Amino acid sequence: MFSVYLYHSSVSDTFKKHCYEMGKKIKKLLDSNIKLCFDFRKRPRISLDHLVIDVASNDGCLLEQFKKLGFRTIGIEPAKNLVNESIKKGIPTVEGFFDDKISSRIPVCDVITATNILAHVDDVKLFLKIAGSKLSVFSKGIMVIEVPYVYDLIKGNQFDTIYHEHLSYFTFTSLKMLFDSVNIPIFRVERIKIHGGSLRIFASPFSYSEHRSVKQMIKFELRRKLGCFSTYSQFEKKVLRVKRDFLWVLKNLRYQGKLVMAYCASAKGISLINYCGIDSSLIQYIIDETLDKQYMEIPNSRILVLPPKCMNDRKPDYLVILSWNFSKEVILKTKHYGAKYIIPIPILKVKR
Repeated sequence: MFSVYLYHSSVSDTFKKHCYEMGKKIKKLLDSNIKLCFDFRKRPRISLDHLVIDVASNDGCLLEQFKKLGFRTIGIEPAKNLVNESIKKGIPTVEGFFDDKISSRIPVCDVITATNILAHVDDVKLFLKIAGSKLSVFSKGIMVIEVPYVYDLIKGNQFDTIYHEHLSYFTFTSLKMLFDSVNIPIFRVERIKIHGGSLRIFASPFSYSEHRSVKQMIKFELRRKLGCFSTYSQFEKKVLRVKRDFLWVLKNLRYQGKLVMAYCASAKGISLINYCGIDSSLIQYIIDETLDKQYMEIPNSRILVLPPKCMNDRKPDYLVILSWNFSKEVILKTKHYGAKYIIPIPILKVKR
């Protein structure tokens, strides 16, 4: 499934900015911890650039931003098409999955990053053990992992993010138990806005003082009853409401003879469309900037994917934003077409 991968991280300017800000924060943390005090016969103090390894590095989007901040970078990526793109950007990238074999080919590092990848991993404990073994003792290496947050998934009714690639959905409590079980304790956690709400966790097999955010997050989840079945029963009702409202709006627009397109043939968008039973009679086309997706049909519903330039000839009356997490960016890119926007999640909205 991952030998040729169609999602390109660099398509989104919002994500690029997120990656750059992440790099700045990590650099500040490392600089405050590492103390290089070599004194070989009174030579000047040696300074080294931090080495970051990004697991499932996609097209090198994250590492490209880290490189701007002075990091040395290595990517690990199983999709050959994305490896080639990364190398063109000057990002050294190893082709393959992050396992013992790949691990033996890469040096120890100061940082290992994994953004939106832990949910894809089958054996998460083995993954973390391998990652922990590649962290430098000298710099007290850290692991920085971002995962979509279950609380935001439920609160934002983000059921479309539940799809075939994702094997796990995490609360912070479950993450803490997981990392403790492999002796790589989480010492800091942050809630971040990317992808509709995510957790960014900082963990290390080396000694770090536990930030107050760790205990605060556990208390937060207890108060929100994330361990109670009733929480998920209420979530089900919200999901059904979106399906009902979305279909009603689309069928009404078809009756009026309106041209409806969607923007972004994302995995979450395809999940939403197929769950609701939508086909090309309700959404005529999907617009996507990724070249590899253009002029193909999405699975099951068989709606054709077209490049943005096609909206010059086929001006939509309504544009469904399937990547709702980047809705502001999509609206800025497309507002000159004069379409009204349908944003189905968390609750259906129609806006100019």
